[in-house]
Amino acid sequence: MKKILIVNDGFPPHSWGGANTIACLHAQGLRTLGYEVRVFTTTQDVHKVGEYEFEGILVQAVYTNYHPRWWAYKSLRNTEVLNAF
Repeated sequence: MKKILIVNDGFPPHSWGGANTIACLHAQGLRTLGYEVRVFTTTQDVHKVGEYEFEGILVQAVYTNYHPRWWAYKSLRNTEVLNAF
């Protein structure tokens, strides 16, 4: 079975929005095609760190926290996330 890892800075059900919803739809679509899909994402809530399953998709959430002002920079070059990855 082919495996696919989707990496995104947010994922349902904790984080909705354009890119997060698209990542979810891609994961669901690939899963229906027979791929094993996992998601690696971030959270700014320490209580949501860890693994969880969303609609049959295994999601790994790591903690990161930064002001939304720095999102464009920090979401791409984030030492905490890179170390966890």
